[in-house]
Parts: sequence; C-alpha cells; structure tokens
Amino acid sequence: MRKVIWLFWTLCLVAGGVFAQSSHPEIHFPNQGLFVLERFTGPYAIDAYPDLGSKSPDPLVIRSQEDFDNFAKFLPSQDIEKNGPDGPTHDLLALKPQFDWKRLMLLVVFDSQTLAFPPNISHVEIVKGHLKAYVEYPDTQSLIENKPKSWGAYGAVLVARSDLPVDWINPGPQNTAPRRISPMILDLGPGTE
Repeated sequence: MRKVIWLFWTLCLVAGGVFAQSSHPEIHFPNQGLFVLERFTGPYAIDAYPDLGSKSPDPLVIRSQEDFDNFAKFLPSQDIEKNGPDGPTHDLLALKPQFDWKRLMLLVVFDSQTLAFPPNISHVEIVKGHLKAYVEYPDTQSLIENKPKSWGAYGAVLVARSDLPVDWINPGPQNTAPRRISPMILDLGPGTE
C-alpha cells in the first residue's frame, strides 16, 4: 500500500511539472491594428484668413451618417484646379456613397498648405484601449503649387468601426509648405537678372 501511495504522489508531481512546463510563454504578435479597407483623397474647403493664411481643420472620426454629411458639405461638387472649380468632381466621397456606419468608420486628416499632395493616414494601431492613427505628409518643400487660398486637401481611410478613442500621431506638415511662387520669377534686386 505504501508503494502505491508513493507511486501516486510521484505521478502527481511529475504530471504537475509537465503541465506547469507546457503552459504557453507570452507571445508577442505585431500590432495589426485596423485594416485599411479603402483610401480617399481630395480637395476640401477651408477657412482662409487674410492675415494668418489658412488653418487646417482638426482630424475627424466619422461614425454616423450625420457626421459624414457635415464633412461632405465641404467637398466640392466640381474638381478644383489652380484657378478654381473646373468640371464635375472625381472625388468619390463628394459623390456621397452610402456606408454601413454600424460596421465602418472614416478617419480624416487635413492639410491647408496643399491641394495636390494630401496627407495620408499610414496605419491605425490598437494600443492599451486606444486607437493610434499615424499621419504622414508628403515632402512638398521643393515643389511649387498654385492653388486657391480657400482650398486644402484631405486624406481619409475607411476602417472597421471601433468605439475606442482615437489618438492622432500627427506631426503636421513640418517644413513642407509648398512655395507658391517660382524663384525664377522673383526680382532679387540689381545684378541678379
């Protein structure tokens, strides 16, 4: 009987050790975040102030038809060229598509300094109960752009709906304001013809 009890306890200890060692170590997967279903870009009407220039609107999280309608009323019904509206729009969001807001949401960022080079939301991560939306701006420092003052550009991504709060990792267009006038036509003074 003693041998049976000893054998029983030995098996319990061995089995306990095997089960303890078979527990899974902590695995770290890359943060996949929210998959971008579609990207949109286009012109957007912005407030232009004579003394301050143009101010970009704050980023938007659109989760309802009402929010989308408020955003879409600033999208032009015609394409915007350097001198103003020109022909019907090719902007898909300006055509007011219908989205299933119970399943989807739209994240939108703006840049008042450019019309042709919109900002981009590169990816959206899920971190500690928040969404982190990472924004990138094209380098427009050496480019020349002629655009109407009251227009800027937007960049948007359509992603799966989440009710988590959104933190914008948005450095803004840093030293990338496009020049409006070619340096070749500037009068730099005598002797610089």
